[in-house]
Amino acid sequence: MLTLSRIELYYISRLSSHTSHKLQPCDVAVFAPLKAAYRRQVDRIERAGTNTIGKEHFTSLYSPARERALTKKNILAGWAKCGLGPFDPDRVLKDTPKPPAELTIPKADEVNVGSYPQDA
Repeated sequence: MLTLSRIELYYISRLSSHTSHKLQPCDVAVFAPLKAAYRRQVDRIERAGTNTIGKEHFTSLYSPARERALTKKNILAGWAKCGLGPFDPDRVLKDTPKPPAELTIPKADEVNVGSYPQDA
């Protein structure tokens, strides 16, 4: 029987659309360290005398950066910071603007539309 660990369940969770500013744990705790680690690798190779970073350099630069940034600790920290693991709806929703209690849409005959010069 297949059993998934807690971290594996986090990986396959679906994140709602239009909530990336709140609910993208990788944005919160993984991609910034990945970017910084990759930048350190690029700086290292530039100090060694390489003037142009090409496609042939990418894997050798990205792999050590990935190992440093994509850690279980960082991934879990991102989920915790977002309030997704362990799930904490109050943390997720505390800064989310609330929708208006009642949405009123005026009917066409209730809207007063004046004339415009192009109507003449």
